[in-house]
Amino acid sequence: MAAALARRQSVSRRGEGLQPTCLSRDLYQIAELIEICFSSHLDSNGQAVIREMKALSHLWPLLALLELLDRAAFGLGTGYVWREQRRVVGNVSLYRGGIHPWLGKGWLIANVAVHPDYRRRGIARAMMQASLDMAREMGGRWVALQVEAGNTEALALYDGLGFERYETLAQWECGGLYNLSLSSDAPQWPVRRRRPDEAAAETELVLRVARKGGMIWSRPLDRTDLLDSPFAPLGDWLEGQARKERWVLPDPFWAGRLLGSLWLERVSWRRAQLSLFLDPALADPAGRCALLHHVLSSSALEGWIVRLETAADDEPVEQLLQAAGFRQVRRLVQMRYSLEQ
Repeated sequence: MAAALARRQSVSRRGEGLQPTCLSRDLYQIAELIEICFSSHLDSNGQAVIREMKALSHLWPLLALLELLDRAAFGLGTGYVWREQRRVVGNVSLYRGGIHPWLGKGWLIANVAVHPDYRRRGIARAMMQASLDMAREMGGRWVALQVEAGNTEALALYDGLGFERYETLAQWECGGLYNLSLSSDAPQWPVRRRRPDEAAAETELVLRVARKGGMIWSRPLDRTDLLDSPFAPLGDWLEGQARKERWVLPDPFWAGRLLGSLWLERVSWRRAQLSLFLDPALADPAGRCALLHHVLSSSALEGWIVRLETAADDEPVEQLLQAAGFRQVRRLVQMRYSLEQ
Protein backbone atom coordinates (compact mmCIF):
# COMPACT_ATOMS: atom_id res chain seq x y z
CA MET A 1 0.00 0.00 0.00
CA ALA A 2 2.81 2.42 0.92
CA ALA A 3 4.52 1.75 -2.40
CA ALA A 4 1.29 2.32 -4.28
CA LEU A 5 0.73 5.62 -2.50
CA ALA A 6 4.28 6.67 -3.25
CA ARG A 7 3.73 5.98 -6.93
CA ARG A 8 0.49 7.99 -6.86
CA GLN A 9 2.20 10.87 -5.11
CA SER A 10 4.94 10.82 -7.75
CA VAL A 11 2.42 11.91 -10.40
CA SER A 12 1.17 14.82 -8.29
CA ARG A 13 2.82 17.24 -10.71
CA ARG A 14 0.18 16.22 -13.24
CA GLY A 15 -2.60 17.19 -10.87
CA GLU A 16 -3.45 13.69 -9.63
CA GLY A 17 -3.12 12.04 -6.22
CA LEU A 18 -2.15 14.07 -3.16
CA GLN A 19 -2.33 17.83 -3.81
CA PRO A 20 -2.16 20.94 -1.63
CA THR A 21 -5.60 22.53 -1.57
CA CYS A 22 -6.13 25.26 -4.17
CA LEU A 23 -9.36 27.08 -3.31
CA SER A 24 -9.84 28.62 -6.73
CA ARG A 25 -9.64 25.14 -8.28
CA ASP A 26 -11.03 22.82 -5.59
CA LEU A 27 -13.61 24.67 -3.50
CA TYR A 28 -16.75 23.66 -5.40
CA GLN A 29 -15.73 20.01 -5.55
CA ILE A 30 -14.79 20.04 -1.86
CA ALA A 31 -18.27 21.34 -1.06
CA GLU A 32 -19.79 18.53 -3.13
CA LEU A 33 -17.61 15.94 -1.39
CA ILE A 34 -18.53 17.21 2.10
CA GLU A 35 -22.19 17.14 1.09
CA ILE A 36 -21.89 13.50 0.02
CA CYS A 37 -19.87 12.31 3.02
CA PHE A 38 -21.65 14.22 5.81
CA SER A 39 -25.22 14.49 4.52
CA SER A 40 -26.65 12.73 7.59
CA HIS A 41 -25.04 15.27 9.96
CA LEU A 42 -25.64 18.52 8.06
CA ASP A 43 -28.17 20.70 9.88
CA SER A 44 -29.57 23.92 8.43
CA ASN A 45 -26.37 25.79 9.34
CA GLY A 46 -24.21 23.15 7.68
CA GLN A 47 -26.32 23.20 4.54
CA ALA A 48 -26.02 26.99 4.45
CA VAL A 49 -22.23 26.70 4.66
CA ILE A 50 -22.24 24.28 1.71
CA ARG A 51 -24.31 26.74 -0.34
CA GLU A 52 -21.93 29.56 0.56
CA MET A 53 -18.91 27.48 -0.45
CA LYS A 54 -20.45 26.74 -3.83
CA ALA A 55 -21.36 30.37 -4.41
CA LEU A 56 -17.90 31.55 -3.37
CA SER A 57 -16.26 29.04 -5.72
CA HIS A 58 -17.48 31.07 -8.71
CA LEU A 59 -15.58 34.14 -7.49
CA TRP A 60 -12.15 32.81 -8.39
CA PRO A 61 -10.34 36.21 -8.31
CA LEU A 62 -11.50 36.64 -4.70
CA LEU A 63 -10.40 33.09 -3.87
CA ALA A 64 -6.97 33.74 -5.33
CA LEU A 65 -6.70 36.83 -3.11
CA LEU A 66 -7.81 34.82 -0.07
CA GLU A 67 -5.10 32.25 -0.74
CA LEU A 68 -2.49 35.01 -0.86
CA LEU A 69 -3.80 36.40 2.43
CA ASP A 70 -3.67 32.95 3.95
CA ARG A 71 0.00 32.65 3.09
CA ALA A 72 0.45 35.95 4.93
CA ALA A 73 -0.80 34.17 8.10
CA PHE A 74 -4.46 35.12 8.09
CA GLY A 75 -5.38 31.51 8.84
CA LEU A 76 -8.28 31.23 6.41
CA GLY A 77 -7.70 27.52 5.84
CA THR A 78 -5.42 25.23 3.89
CA GLY A 79 -4.89 21.48 3.72
CA TYR A 80 -4.81 18.72 1.12
CA VAL A 81 -7.05 17.10 -1.47
CA TRP A 82 -6.77 13.82 -3.30
CA ARG A 83 -7.59 14.04 -7.00
CA GLU A 84 -8.49 11.21 -9.38
CA GLN A 85 -9.37 11.87 -13.02
CA ARG A 86 -9.50 15.63 -12.33
CA ARG A 87 -12.04 15.19 -9.52
CA VAL A 88 -11.56 15.81 -5.79
CA VAL A 89 -12.24 12.46 -4.09
CA GLY A 90 -10.59 13.25 -0.76
CA ASN A 91 -10.14 16.29 1.46
CA VAL A 92 -8.55 17.34 4.75
CA SER A 93 -8.91 20.98 5.83
CA LEU A 94 -6.36 22.56 8.15
CA TYR A 95 -7.04 25.75 10.13
CA ARG A 96 -5.09 27.71 12.68
CA GLY A 97 -6.34 26.75 16.12
CA GLY A 98 -5.24 29.73 18.16
CA ILE A 99 -2.94 29.70 21.17
CA HIS A 100 -3.75 27.45 24.09
CA PRO A 101 -2.71 28.99 27.45
CA TRP A 102 -0.49 26.02 28.28
CA LEU A 103 -0.03 24.06 25.06
CA GLY A 104 0.87 26.97 22.79
CA LYS A 105 0.15 27.37 19.08
CA GLY A 106 -2.11 24.77 17.53
CA TRP A 107 -4.04 23.73 14.45
CA LEU A 108 -7.49 22.28 13.76
CA ILE A 109 -8.17 19.47 11.31
CA ALA A 110 -11.69 19.38 9.85
CA ASN A 111 -13.70 18.01 6.91
CA VAL A 112 -11.78 14.75 6.64
CA ALA A 113 -13.65 13.11 3.79
CA VAL A 114 -13.08 10.45 1.13
CA HIS A 115 -15.64 9.64 -1.54
CA PRO A 116 -17.32 6.26 -0.83
CA ASP A 117 -16.00 4.83 -4.13
CA TYR A 118 -12.37 5.49 -3.10
CA ARG A 119 -12.29 4.37 0.52
CA ARG A 120 -9.96 1.76 2.06
CA ARG A 121 -7.10 2.73 -0.24
CA GLY A 122 -5.00 4.66 2.30
CA ILE A 123 -6.10 8.04 0.94
CA ALA A 124 -7.31 9.44 4.27
CA ARG A 125 -4.12 8.36 6.05
CA ALA A 126 -1.92 9.97 3.37
CA MET A 127 -3.82 13.27 3.56
CA MET A 128 -3.77 13.24 7.37
CA GLN A 129 -0.04 12.55 7.54
CA ALA A 130 0.66 15.33 5.06
CA SER A 131 -1.51 17.73 7.08
CA LEU A 132 0.29 16.85 10.32
CA ASP A 133 3.63 17.46 8.61
CA MET A 134 2.38 20.82 7.32
CA ALA A 135 1.20 21.90 10.78
CA ARG A 136 4.58 20.94 12.23
CA GLU A 137 6.44 22.87 9.53
CA MET A 138 4.26 25.93 10.29
CA GLY A 139 5.42 25.93 13.91
CA GLY A 140 2.41 24.22 15.47
CA ARG A 141 2.77 22.29 18.71
CA TRP A 142 -0.50 20.32 18.54
CA VAL A 143 -3.38 19.44 16.25
CA ALA A 144 -6.97 18.90 17.41
CA LEU A 145 -10.04 17.40 15.82
CA GLN A 146 -13.50 16.08 16.65
CA VAL A 147 -15.06 12.92 15.24
CA GLU A 148 -18.52 11.40 15.49
CA ALA A 149 -18.53 8.92 18.37
CA GLY A 150 -20.05 6.23 16.15
CA ASN A 151 -17.51 6.61 13.34
CA THR A 152 -15.37 3.59 14.25
CA GLU A 153 -13.27 3.68 11.07
CA ALA A 154 -12.25 7.31 11.60
CA LEU A 155 -11.51 6.68 15.27
CA ALA A 156 -9.30 3.73 14.34
CA LEU A 157 -7.44 5.90 11.80
CA TYR A 158 -6.77 8.69 14.31
CA ASP A 159 -5.81 6.23 17.05
CA GLY A 160 -3.34 4.64 14.64
CA LEU A 161 -1.81 8.03 13.82
CA GLY A 162 -1.19 8.70 17.52
CA PHE A 163 -4.08 11.00 18.44
CA GLU A 164 -5.13 10.92 22.09
CA ARG A 165 -8.82 10.74 23.05
CA TYR A 166 -10.23 13.20 25.57
CA GLU A 167 -13.89 13.92 26.35
CA THR A 168 -16.94 12.77 24.47
CA LEU A 169 -19.28 15.73 24.06
CA ALA A 170 -23.03 15.67 23.53
CA GLN A 171 -24.85 18.35 21.57
CA TRP A 172 -28.50 18.94 22.43
CA GLU A 173 -31.19 21.03 20.78
CA CYS A 174 -34.58 22.40 21.78
CA GLY A 175 -36.88 23.77 19.10
CA GLY A 176 -38.42 26.35 21.42
CA LEU A 177 -38.28 26.73 25.19
CA TYR A 178 -41.95 26.87 26.16
CA ASN A 179 -43.74 25.78 29.34
CA LEU A 180 -40.72 24.30 31.05
CA SER A 181 -41.70 21.43 33.33
CA LEU A 182 -38.62 21.54 35.52
CA SER A 183 -38.74 20.46 39.13
CA SER A 184 -39.93 23.15 41.52
CA ASP A 185 -37.19 22.14 43.96
CA ALA A 186 -34.50 24.58 42.87
CA PRO A 187 -30.95 23.30 43.57
CA GLN A 188 -29.50 24.99 46.62
CA TRP A 189 -26.26 26.09 45.03
CA PRO A 190 -24.96 29.67 44.61
CA VAL A 191 -25.24 30.48 40.90
CA ARG A 192 -24.21 33.98 39.82
CA ARG A 193 -22.61 35.88 36.95
CA ARG A 194 -18.88 35.54 36.57
CA ARG A 195 -16.83 38.46 37.85
CA PRO A 196 -13.97 39.95 35.78
CA ASP A 197 -11.45 38.91 38.43
CA GLU A 198 -12.47 35.24 38.01
CA ALA A 199 -11.08 34.80 34.48
CA ALA A 200 -8.08 32.84 35.76
CA ALA A 201 -10.28 30.56 37.87
CA GLU A 202 -12.57 29.92 34.91
CA THR A 203 -9.60 29.17 32.65
CA GLU A 204 -8.38 26.63 35.19
CA LEU A 205 -11.82 24.99 35.37
CA VAL A 206 -12.45 24.87 31.62
CA LEU A 207 -9.06 23.88 30.23
CA ARG A 208 -7.51 21.86 33.03
CA VAL A 209 -10.57 20.20 34.58
CA ALA A 210 -13.80 20.24 32.58
CA ARG A 211 -12.65 20.33 28.94
CA LYS A 212 -9.13 18.89 28.75
CA GLY A 213 -9.59 18.28 25.05
CA GLY A 214 -9.68 22.04 24.67
CA MET A 215 -12.46 22.27 22.08
CA ILE A 216 -15.91 23.83 21.89
CA TRP A 217 -18.47 23.56 19.07
CA SER A 218 -15.92 21.83 16.80
CA ARG A 219 -13.19 24.42 17.22
CA PRO A 220 -10.28 24.81 19.65
CA LEU A 221 -10.74 27.05 22.65
CA ASP A 222 -8.44 30.06 22.46
CA ARG A 223 -7.16 32.04 25.42
CA THR A 224 -9.26 34.96 24.20
CA ASP A 225 -12.40 32.86 24.81
CA LEU A 226 -11.73 33.12 28.53
CA LEU A 227 -11.31 36.90 28.58
CA ASP A 228 -13.99 39.57 28.62
CA SER A 229 -14.03 41.72 25.49
CA PRO A 230 -13.65 45.45 26.24
CA PHE A 231 -16.21 46.12 23.48
CA ALA A 232 -18.88 43.79 24.91
CA PRO A 233 -20.76 46.51 26.84
CA LEU A 234 -21.11 48.63 23.67
CA GLY A 235 -22.44 45.68 21.67
CA ASP A 236 -24.87 44.76 24.44
CA TRP A 237 -26.14 48.33 24.59
CA LEU A 238 -26.73 48.40 20.83
CA GLU A 239 -28.62 45.09 20.94
CA GLY A 240 -30.62 45.95 24.04
CA GLN A 241 -29.47 42.86 25.92
CA ALA A 242 -26.29 40.96 26.67
CA ARG A 243 -25.18 38.93 23.64
CA LYS A 244 -22.91 36.83 25.83
CA GLU A 245 -23.43 35.86 29.44
CA ARG A 246 -21.18 33.86 31.75
CA TRP A 247 -22.71 32.15 34.76
CA VAL A 248 -20.57 30.33 37.32
CA LEU A 249 -20.96 27.92 40.21
CA PRO A 250 -18.46 28.87 42.95
CA ASP A 251 -17.13 26.21 45.29
CA PRO A 252 -18.81 27.00 48.65
CA PHE A 253 -15.91 25.43 50.57
CA TRP A 254 -12.91 26.72 48.58
CA ALA A 255 -12.66 30.46 48.00
CA GLY A 256 -11.65 31.43 44.47
CA ARG A 257 -12.42 28.01 42.98
CA LEU A 258 -15.18 27.33 40.43
CA LEU A 259 -17.06 24.05 40.09
CA GLY A 260 -18.98 25.00 36.97
CA SER A 261 -19.41 27.57 34.22
CA LEU A 262 -22.18 28.12 31.68
CA TRP A 263 -21.74 30.33 28.61
CA LEU A 264 -24.83 31.72 26.95
CA GLU A 265 -24.46 33.32 23.53
CA ARG A 266 -27.31 34.78 21.51
CA VAL A 267 -26.16 33.90 18.01
CA SER A 268 -29.08 35.28 15.98
CA TRP A 269 -32.74 36.27 16.26
CA ARG A 270 -34.26 34.06 18.98
CA ARG A 271 -31.46 31.53 18.71
CA ALA A 272 -29.01 30.87 21.53
CA GLN A 273 -26.06 28.59 22.14
CA LEU A 274 -25.10 27.23 25.58
CA SER A 275 -21.77 25.69 26.58
CA LEU A 276 -21.68 23.89 29.94
CA PHE A 277 -18.45 23.13 31.80
CA LEU A 278 -18.59 21.13 35.05
CA ASP A 279 -15.92 19.71 37.35
CA PRO A 280 -16.23 15.89 36.95
CA ALA A 281 -15.54 15.56 40.70
CA LEU A 282 -18.77 17.42 41.55
CA ALA A 283 -20.89 14.53 42.81
CA ASP A 284 -24.08 16.24 43.99
CA PRO A 285 -26.75 15.91 41.24
CA ALA A 286 -28.32 19.20 42.35
CA GLY A 287 -24.98 20.93 41.96
CA ARG A 288 -24.47 19.47 38.48
CA CYS A 289 -27.87 20.85 37.45
CA ALA A 290 -27.72 24.21 39.23
CA LEU A 291 -26.41 26.29 36.32
CA LEU A 292 -28.79 24.82 33.77
CA HIS A 293 -31.73 25.04 36.15
CA HIS A 294 -31.02 28.72 36.73
CA VAL A 295 -30.75 29.69 33.06
CA LEU A 296 -33.48 27.46 31.61
CA SER A 297 -35.99 28.36 34.33
CA SER A 298 -35.71 32.08 33.62
CA SER A 299 -37.95 33.82 31.11
CA ALA A 300 -35.00 35.24 29.12
CA LEU A 301 -34.97 32.37 26.61
CA GLU A 302 -38.69 31.60 26.49
CA GLY A 303 -39.62 30.61 22.95
CA TRP A 304 -36.00 30.54 21.78
CA ILE A 305 -34.33 27.79 19.75
CA VAL A 306 -31.46 26.65 21.94
CA ARG A 307 -28.44 24.45 21.26
CA LEU A 308 -26.26 23.16 24.08
CA GLU A 309 -22.93 21.35 24.28
CA THR A 310 -21.77 19.48 27.39
CA ALA A 311 -19.95 16.34 28.48
CA ALA A 312 -21.77 13.18 27.42
CA ASP A 313 -23.31 10.63 29.78
CA ASP A 314 -23.90 13.05 32.66
CA GLU A 315 -27.12 11.50 33.99
CA PRO A 316 -28.44 14.41 36.13
CA VAL A 317 -27.79 16.89 33.30
CA GLU A 318 -29.38 14.63 30.70
CA GLN A 319 -32.51 14.15 32.82
CA LEU A 320 -32.88 17.92 33.24
CA LEU A 321 -32.43 18.55 29.51
CA GLN A 322 -35.00 15.92 28.59
CA ALA A 323 -37.46 17.45 31.04
CA ALA A 324 -36.89 20.83 29.37
CA GLY A 325 -37.69 19.39 25.93
CA PHE A 326 -34.17 18.95 24.56
CA ARG A 327 -33.10 16.09 22.31
CA GLN A 328 -29.55 14.85 21.79
CA VAL A 329 -28.44 15.34 18.18
CA ARG A 330 -24.70 14.50 18.15
CA ARG A 331 -21.92 12.85 20.14
CA LEU A 332 -18.37 13.96 19.34
CA VAL A 333 -15.03 12.61 20.56
CA GLN A 334 -12.34 15.22 21.14
CA MET A 335 -8.86 14.16 20.06
CA ARG A 336 -5.48 15.84 20.02
CA TYR A 337 -2.07 15.03 18.54
CA SER A 338 1.22 16.38 19.89
CA LEU A 339 3.51 17.62 17.16
CA GLU A 340 6.44 17.54 19.58
CA GLN A 341 6.55 13.76 19.88
